[in-house]
Amino acid sequence: MPSRWAKEFDLLMKEDEKKAEQESAVIIKDLRNKLSNTSEKIQRLLDVYLAQDIDRETYLKERSKLFSDKKSFEEKMYKLEKDAKAWLEPMQEWLNVASVLAEAAQSNDLSSKKSLIPKIFGSNPTLHHRRIPESVIPPYAALRAACQKFSENEMSFIRVPEVGIEPTSAERTTF
Repeated sequence: MPSRWAKEFDLLMKEDEKKAEQESAVIIKDLRNKLSNTSEKIQRLLDVYLAQDIDRETYLKERSKLFSDKKSFEEKMYKLEKDAKAWLEPMQEWLNVASVLAEAAQSNDLSSKKSLIPKIFGSNPTLHHRRIPESVIPPYAALRAACQKFSENEMSFIRVPEVGIEPTSAERTTF
């Protein structure tokens, strides 16, 4: 991968990381509010039950529902905090490997080429006539196609153009 492309992908990933953090922070804040409200409802339900304003069966039924909601909110918060940016690490790893490919192809260092083979062709490539058949893992196949189709200086395929004066695909009509 040309270094200009790698830098552009890195910038886009940083933008996406910030956006994911902001979006998950908003959702987590909302879930915390719901969790707080549910905890208050549980406390009020207990107070009503202790004052003997509702029977035990109703109390247990409502309590079970509220605790279920509370657990659901806690699980969603945990999952968002943990997995909001889960895709970024594999993408960063792919970008690092893709950046090294051009250098490894030009060098005479067989050990670096050997270490890249499982990442490009999978963990168990088969040899036919002392060559690995071209069964490249899709991200690397797409990179190869982009390198063949675009020059190193062309960046138009990396970023999707912002919506501007031209009609968007949803607005286009055929006449």
